[in-house]
Amino acid sequence: MSGDDDNFGIPPDAQDFVDIETFKEILKLDDEGPEREFSKELAFSFFEQAENTFDEIDHSL
Repeated sequence: MSGDDDNFGIPPDAQDFVDIETFKEILKLDDEGPEREFSKELAFSFFEQAENTFDEIDHSL
């Protein structure tokens, strides 16, 4: 592995915000195949929850 392979293609400007070791562990939870259904759903759920949280904060202000 080299360069981008070690960082799974995560852009350099985002690498400060992504813990690569944690990211690797999450990917291990997926079944084999390019779909990455588990980690994809986990990421989408995270962003949905974050959006809802920010909406609640805005509403509370």
